[in-house]
Amino acid sequence: MLDNCADLLQFKKYEAFVRALFAGPKGEWIGVQEMLGSLGLSLPAIEASVRAVWLSSPTDGDDYAFILFYCDSTGDSLTASYNRALLLRSD
Repeated sequence: MLDNCADLLQFKKYEAFVRALFAGPKGEWIGVQEMLGSLGLSLPAIEASVRAVWLSSPTDGDDYAFILFYCDSTGDSLTASYNRALLLRSD
């Protein structure tokens, strides 16, 4: 189920999602489907109960982010490291 969340971080067409996630405060959970909808994007394979949060990397500071996806209905989680500095430099 959460494997599709990796698509949000991997494919350019979902870059707006990643930017919106990082635009919010660190440590604040967001509803993934809700945010996708507000951006005019969709990824139907992701349940409405999936949430995401980001934190600065414990070893690389604000240059890299640690992203956690969590599904309320199953308790499953997926984590990823993301080069936040590279994304923000492309602005």
